[in-house]
Amino acid sequence: MSPAESESETDDADHVEPDPRLTRLVAYLDGELPAEESELMEQELAAEPTLRKAADSLDRTWQMLAALEEAAASGEFTRKTIASIRTVSTPDTPQSQLGQSRSRIRSLLANTLLTLLWTAAGFAGGAAGLALAGNAPTPSSQDEQLLQNLDLLLDYQNMRQIPDARFLQQLAQDEKTGTETQP
Repeated sequence: MSPAESESETDDADHVEPDPRLTRLVAYLDGELPAEESELMEQELAAEPTLRKAADSLDRTWQMLAALEEAAASGEFTRKTIASIRTVSTPDTPQSQLGQSRSRIRSLLANTLLTLLWTAAGFAGGAAGLALAGNAPTPSSQDEQLLQNLDLLLDYQNMRQIPDARFLQQLAQDEKTGTETQP
């Protein structure tokens, strides 16, 4: 983002829409309102004490400003003011750019170090897992046989309800004919 863009965003954020009633009041006090609006403003001033107080405050402020002498700035003051504005609005000096680049390098190094640390921790965890897996006991032949018959073991509860082989033969025959057999 350029400095000009950030300044315009700041200006937009600081800009507040003026109160339309206050704007009309200032125009009334300056004599800039048409007759109809002036009469309406006079009625509002008579009815609303807060608006009347604002009008009195503005009137006193203008009277004080009118009492002051008109200020005249010398050419030297104008030149110094413009020079200071240029100094503030110029891009960063090489010294501050150097500080910013050092800050970026430090940040990059810190992030790189953190990444390397987490990578090393991941490798260490993986190596520990592999070492533990290598120490696992070898399955016995009985364990292998149980694993081969796992489906049968999982259905064991349903098979316990079958009384004998003759019942299974009857069930197969009923399945062919479409009838049901009770255990």
